[in-house]
Amino acid sequence: MPIVKGFLLSVLFGATSVPLANASEKFMIASFSTVLTEIAQQVGANHVSVAGLVKPGQDPHEYQPTPSDLKQAADAKLILLSGKHLEHYLDKIQQATGAKAESLAVGDALVTFDNGDAGAEAAHRLGKFETDETAAEDQEMFWKNC
Repeated sequence: MPIVKGFLLSVLFGATSVPLANASEKFMIASFSTVLTEIAQQVGANHVSVAGLVKPGQDPHEYQPTPSDLKQAADAKLILLSGKHLEHYLDKIQQATGAKAESLAVGDALVTFDNGDAGAEAAHRLGKFETDETAAEDQEMFWKNC
C-alpha cells in the first residue's frame, strides 16, 4: 500500500497545481474505489472534495454508475479508478465526462505477478483482448498483490 499512497501523493500534488478559481475552492475528485477514496481523503485533507461513488460494503463488480454518479465524475478534475479491468463501466464514465477530467487507473501502475499463464500476460501487454476468465484472474491477482 505504501507504493499506491506515494503514487497518489505525487498525482495529487501535480494535479493540485491546476489553478482553481479561488483559494477556498477545493480540488474535486471522483473515486470508483473505496480504498482510493480513503487514500485521497487522507492525502488531500481539506484541499480536496472526494466523491466516493462505490460505497463501502457495495460489491464493486456489481456496481453500475447512476446518472448522479456520472454527473459527479463529470464535475471532477481527477477520476480515480482501480484499473486492471475492474471498471466494466469505463465507457460510461468517459462518455459522461467527455474525457475532460484526468483519470488515473492506479492498479495499472502496479506490477501484476505472473499467475502461471505467461501467454495470457504477454497477450495482455500487447493489447490483445482477453477472455472473461483471464480478466477475472487478473482481477483476483491484483487484489492478492495489494
